[in-house]
Amino acid sequence: MTPEISVLPHIGDEPIAVLRSFGKFFGLAGLRLGFIAAQPPLAKALEACFGSWAISGPALSIGRAAITDIDWQINMRARLQREAAVLDDVLRNDGLKIIGGTSLFRLTGHRDAFALHYALAQRRIWTRQFDDHSTWLRIGLPGSRDACVRLADALAAAQRNLAG
Repeated sequence: MTPEISVLPHIGDEPIAVLRSFGKFFGLAGLRLGFIAAQPPLAKALEACFGSWAISGPALSIGRAAITDIDWQINMRARLQREAAVLDDVLRNDGLKIIGGTSLFRLTGHRDAFALHYALAQRRIWTRQFDDHSTWLRIGLPGSRDACVRLADALAAAQRNLAG
């Protein structure tokens, strides 16, 4: 989703394969479609290893439209940046430290991320916790202004419950 930092223009003749998920690269959550970019000999070797995979007609249509519509890509990147900035504000306002992320999610730090994950799940907001990092919590873009307000309210209530 960030072409200016893509490795693709720099791989030359190197035996490097770059995998892309349309869902992640284009902000199309749930779309089961991806591709690989590699020099032809490596691509053929990988194809021999993996074989062909069935892809639904709708996924192909959406993928074709996404990859060929440059204006839509530019607008989607801008939209995701705006939504991520709003999410950043919500997270910071509730005292969460942003420690990483992409245009689709933020990785936050919280002293008890497991408890916060559970408190948000009780409010029907799903996050990703990490078994090997007890202070990390991944929070995806809410997707709408109402969902963002709902997240802010849920975070505030969860933080109060965890503090008390």
